[in-house]
Amino acid sequence: APLRTLLCLVLVLAAPLPRAAEDDALASPEVRRLLDRIEHRARLMPAVARWKWHAQRPVTDPAREAAVLEAAAAEARAAGLEAAGAIAFVDAQMAVARDVQEARFAAWRAGDPPPPDGPELVTELRPAIGAVTAAILAELPAVLPLLADAEAPLAAALGERLHPLGAGPESTAALARALASLRPATIPPPGLDAVRERGELRVGTTGDYAPFSVGEGETLAGIDVDLARDLAEALGVSVRFVPTSWPTLLDDLLAGRFDVALSGVSRTLARARVADFSEPYHVGGKTPIVRCTDRARFTSLEAIDRPGVRAIVNPGGTNEAFARERLAQAELRVFPDNRRVFTEIAEGRADVMFTDAIEVRLQSALDPRLCPALPGRTLTYAEKGVLLRRDADGALLRFVNLWLAQRRGDGTLERVFAKHLAPAAE
Repeated sequence: APLRTLLCLVLVLAAPLPRAAEDDALASPEVRRLLDRIEHRARLMPAVARWKWHAQRPVTDPAREAAVLEAAAAEARAAGLEAAGAIAFVDAQMAVARDVQEARFAAWRAGDPPPPDGPELVTELRPAIGAVTAAILAELPAVLPLLADAEAPLAAALGERLHPLGAGPESTAALARALASLRPATIPPPGLDAVRERGELRVGTTGDYAPFSVGEGETLAGIDVDLARDLAEALGVSVRFVPTSWPTLLDDLLAGRFDVALSGVSRTLARARVADFSEPYHVGGKTPIVRCTDRARFTSLEAIDRPGVRAIVNPGGTNEAFARERLAQAELRVFPDNRRVFTEIAEGRADVMFTDAIEVRLQSALDPRLCPALPGRTLTYAEKGVLLRRDADGALLRFVNLWLAQRRGDGTLERVFAKHLAPAAE
């Protein structure tokens, strides 16, 4: 407990000290706080080294470093930073961390024994390092104008702070260079003109939601995959599918990673506050799917929401929101892979899942062990629509709505749905 308390104090309460090398370009409180956090991160590394020394682990951990860089890319995107620069910055911080740890290893090999006790790596140190790294990335956008072209003073200030901890001149110089080179993310403009000028419609899709979007790359298929190709053809452009996930769908759209989302996206008020929806092209609602042997057991929502019932849900979308709102007593498990979530029910590791009726229809046709618990009934009203980035003139939204109206009128929508629901009709 005392060590954990000390760790927290190092992270958030250490007061900045006057620094001779920090000239006027770095004198703002925001930049000083950023440099403090970078120093605090480095000051956690002797404790990391102590743990690795006693556990007989090497300083360098390529698998862990790769995971940290992947997480940094996602955090940078959420913070509005250009991802490649943010990754280079985090990579430079890890080089500083390796230097500090290697310096401790060298001292201990020379006969200066490490402390016998200290924070645990996985449960204490890594969460603390992750928290301070996330805080640094979140603060960077506000100070980027102050850091541009400040590589020399940054190198001096970082050297004064980090060299006494064991960081070498090469790693601190790389860190200063990465900081001075950071830039905000460039978000492509939204709208019809931008799509036509680019010659490409970028479509965000999860690839995990049958019958709308299943697979990845060349194997991608489904109702919304066919509709996206048809929409791109109507626009006179090519189509490129961009992988996304339900937890990151809105962030990815707003960050400009794609122009529209077509993946069985439910039209919700929360999403409509920050983005635009087309008119609906499908109407349905949530309903439970269970093992066929349990149909007599689960005849209502009240029968499902009981202690001992194991509900399961995929993360980040309207399925999870519904389950958390409506289930008070049943056990709820979030299962990360929507492609395999129904197998959990079929093989007896979960009892029930709430999802859209169209998916229940398809999955119960594909796996004879699964059945709708409330056939022909839904517990909510839900619409599917094309989700778009909001633009000033709304031209792309008007085009999509006209395209949908025409495809509904000429029978295209009905044919596409029939094609991908064919297993349910057999």
